Amino acid sequence: MRIHLIALPIALFLALPAAAQDIGSVREVRDWAYGTPEASNRRDLFARTKVTANERVETVANGGLHLRFLDRTDFHLGPESGVF
Repeated sequence: MRIHLIALPIALFLALPAAAQDIGSVREVRDWAYGTPEASNRRDLFARTKVTANERVETVANGGLHLRFLDRTDFHLGPESGVF
């Protein structure tokens, strides 16, 4: 019985999905932009929205997106574009 009580919390911990790791945030959105975090639904992106590792970001026609990564690198995405 004791082994089962120890094994259950370990099994539950291993079954939980890994927490998404923040890699930066949105600095500016022109028109409209979307993000699709790994294993999640697409969401609208706004200034100060956190962006996670393996998240697909995309823009619409006439759109634009400016991201700043944690290492302070800036990334700009133009209209009708997408990247992982």
